Amino acid sequence: MYACHLTWALPPLHNAYRCNPTALYIDHLLGHEGKGSLFLFLKNKGWATSLVAATGDSGPYGNSACWLMEIGIYLTPLGFENRWKMLAAVFRYLGLLAYGNGGRNESEPIKRWIWEESKQVMETSFRFLERVDPVDYVEGIAGGGMLQYAPQHILCGDDFADRY
Repeated sequence: MYACHLTWALPPLHNAYRCNPTALYIDHLLGHEGKGSLFLFLKNKGWATSLVAATGDSGPYGNSACWLMEIGIYLTPLGFENRWKMLAAVFRYLGLLAYGNGGRNESEPIKRWIWEESKQVMETSFRFLERVDPVDYVEGIAGGGMLQYAPQHILCGDDFADRY
């Protein structure tokens, strides 16, 4: 089994939680497995068996200085042989995410329909949260949410977005 892990530093996005750019755009599109996705392209080439994308603001993924974005791609032997082509495909895909609008509308780099779709997924996740131990829940809020979100968003900040 071969693995390729790519990691980038992003600026800290704590104050952008109301538009949630990482969860609503970067993670959503990088983790997508359907038509037009990076993973499906790599899989159809016979280069990858799975792809995991994550960004975050806590643990190993971030702090007040930066957030980390990581893409983990699990390669087939053919994928390992073509690792440079695979990396070129990853960077081309990232370029599409960043500049996919062809520069026609720089004020709207994120497609609204993608933002709306991702927002609905986040809202559904919040409404149907799995039950957790109350002590763990309160500890999580006290350890992050209270410092990170406006008072009215402490309970829902991780799964909240109201600004496009």
